[in-house]
Amino acid sequence: MKIQLETPEKNGRMVSLPNSQGVQRIVVVQEGKTAVVLRTVDSTGYLVTYQFQQMKKASLVFISYFKSETTLTMQNIFLTPNDTLVCLERKGRLVFEGKGSTVVINRFLQKYQLLERDSLQRRPLMRNVSEEIYRSLMRDIADRQWAEYQGLQRSIGDAQNAFVQAAIESQYYHRAAFYNATKDWTDDMFDDLQSIRQVESSPKKYREGLSPRLKLYIVPHEDAWMSSNYRSALLSFLGEKYVVDELAPKEPSKMMDFYNDADKALANLPKTREEILNLALAEKGFWTSESEKGPFIERFERDFPQSNHLPSIKMRYWKNIRMVVGTQIPSLPVFEQDSTSTTLQRLVGKKTLLLLWNTWEDSCQAALAAFGTLGQKIKQTNVQLATLCSKNRFESWKDALRSYPINKASEHHFYADYLLGDVLEAVFTTKRPLMVLLDKEGRYLDAGSPFDGQKISRWLKE
Repeated sequence: MKIQLETPEKNGRMVSLPNSQGVQRIVVVQEGKTAVVLRTVDSTGYLVTYQFQQMKKASLVFISYFKSETTLTMQNIFLTPNDTLVCLERKGRLVFEGKGSTVVINRFLQKYQLLERDSLQRRPLMRNVSEEIYRSLMRDIADRQWAEYQGLQRSIGDAQNAFVQAAIESQYYHRAAFYNATKDWTDDMFDDLQSIRQVESSPKKYREGLSPRLKLYIVPHEDAWMSSNYRSALLSFLGEKYVVDELAPKEPSKMMDFYNDADKALANLPKTREEILNLALAEKGFWTSESEKGPFIERFERDFPQSNHLPSIKMRYWKNIRMVVGTQIPSLPVFEQDSTSTTLQRLVGKKTLLLLWNTWEDSCQAALAAFGTLGQKIKQTNVQLATLCSKNRFESWKDALRSYPINKASEHHFYADYLLGDVLEAVFTTKRPLMVLLDKEGRYLDAGSPFDGQKISRWLKE
């Protein structure tokens, strides 16, 4: 991508492009190579070239540059592999030169503001008409846009076709939804951008006034997901009836019904289904503070066992678990001394004393020594001991264990990596060392100091 700037280029620009999972990430590009982008500037400072070196399919990239010392300009660009897009900067916007298909699609996307919030999502085209009339008008505009696009392209690739269609459909959806949500607004309210942002950001904007329910055409192609506006429209369309009121009394989550709806609506689009379910898990408007996400996540893991979203989904979920009597200990991934991977579910089957510790505090070292002494005294066959160390280097953990050898078959020693250390602090508080009592089903019973012999003796007798 070549950009002829109006003023000489001085600062490194930012770009955004999809990673291997299709998620956009920001890359700050300086002179020379990065893993994904080669950026060069000619001797005049006016011509900047970005070469996206690992692009294997048509993708959206995000270009950010300063048109002055204080004004940052941002724009999404549609690029295809093995193609060169030439642009001129004019008053902070990019003007596309040439006649290729990539040029045509970018001009079309820019003309109708399909990659941003357009003017009709800030102020409706007309006021005081029925929702049905306004929706019909927006539908006519969308149909004309699609017909125009088809006329521009002599040969339309499936991915490009799906992306443009999704962008048009989502723009229609958001325009109609915005009208429904703001039909009682005054002119002053439309002038208040902050009020508009509040409506735009609220998942409740689709709850009221949608009779009949606002429809969204689901584009039957995975590459429709490239459009961020389509993603938000699809989530709102499928989840409209599942938005909850945080102030209402706790009710059983209906999100398994949402899961069923997504399965049905996106039956032939597994990647889109995976992505929309991941978005739903992060959407606070779908869950009360007491909602149990466990069954939803378990089903997601069964359906998408190789999903790249699973680690972050589980981390977010585990961090919100609070240990009260009867809470099942989460199935946290840990390592044994021989680097074997396992989970804390390994402890299910016996009453467990679990010591949480780290290597760098003297009190933790003393707790580990006391724990070893305790292990030699316990004779009950229905009790096991386990230690869990976090936020340490793996080798320093093994060294510490060698200094305090505990060699009973009924004892387990686990190591958690640095990321899981944050989860453990959220679940069990930050106090270390800490002794935790679990029943034979792996449920939390109590916690206390590993130096409180009386409490530990009472635990063992119960």
